[in-house]
Amino acid sequence: MLTVFYYYRFKNSLVDVAEHLELRGSHLSHETVRLRSQRISTDVALKMRSLRRGNCHRKWSMDVTYLKVKGYDMYLYRAIDSAWNNLKIGNNFETAVINQSIGSRILQYTEGRHHSLLHL
Repeated sequence: MLTVFYYYRFKNSLVDVAEHLELRGSHLSHETVRLRSQRISTDVALKMRSLRRGNCHRKWSMDVTYLKVKGYDMYLYRAIDSAWNNLKIGNNFETAVINQSIGSRILQYTEGRHHSLLHL
């Protein structure tokens, strides 16, 4: 089970997992790691991969709404995943009314935090 955990959780190659386990005292080949990972159901693998990615779905997008506040045009930015859930992208950034220059910084911050594919 530890071999499958290292393979799916840390995105290592089969050879890297075999070398890591050899350092821990288990002498396995990369083929043994592959066979063990095939025996474990895909549900366990998907669960471990979801822990690596975070709590959002794989695809998310940036939603922009234009507002007029006290006579000024402002932008409302928010990050939404494929299930239409708002992503928490920071303490002050979540659905905040901001200008466009700060919006690009939010986009960079969100990409670094959630490690997912971005679709504009």
